[in-house]
Amino acid sequence: MNNLQTKLKHRLLDLGITQKDLADKMGVHKQVIANWLNGSRNPKRENIKKLCEILDLPMSFFYEDVDTSTVQPFNDKTTTKLPILTTVVCGKPDYCTIDEQVIDDFAEVPKKLFPDSDFIVRCVGESMLPEIPPQAYCIIKKIDVPLNNKNMLVKTENGYTIKRIKVVDGKIELHFLNPSGKKIIPKEIKIIGKVVGTYNIF
Repeated sequence: MNNLQTKLKHRLLDLGITQKDLADKMGVHKQVIANWLNGSRNPKRENIKKLCEILDLPMSFFYEDVDTSTVQPFNDKTTTKLPILTTVVCGKPDYCTIDEQVIDDFAEVPKKLFPDSDFIVRCVGESMLPEIPPQAYCIIKKIDVPLNNKNMLVKTENGYTIKRIKVVDGKIELHFLNPSGKKIIPKEIKIIGKVVGTYNIF
């Protein structure tokens, strides 16, 4: 395992950032990040610079013999505190309460990775694998219109859920990412927000 590979792995684990979220912010395919992490490829200098900006690191972090355990986490200037509101089922819609006046807890998340985000929900179930693992925390940006082919938090006549939205002939379909699930065509639907990322909170 090369030095850059080791340091990048440690930093992502420390911050709870997924490969997909990093890839989205870098503007590259997730496989590019996977290649950096498995050591089959090394990022070019311009990508290392971008990594440092996103992960709040000095350039020397990847070029010098820096002990990863001494690197500080994001600070108050680079994080934002978001409310954790409730637990949402990623399978069939279920009842829960989403009320910004009723807060379970708060979590600090990186501003650079999740700008303009509004709140967090805990997720249970495997229907949105591989993008949303069981027990993931989904960061939500409030939006009230359906975005085609995006993962969104919605409320149907049966309750709340997170699903991939598809708009077909003017109708909204809720799709599972796990191939074992069947699409849902709700009778009633209210768009609550877009999933802008998942985050591991320790």
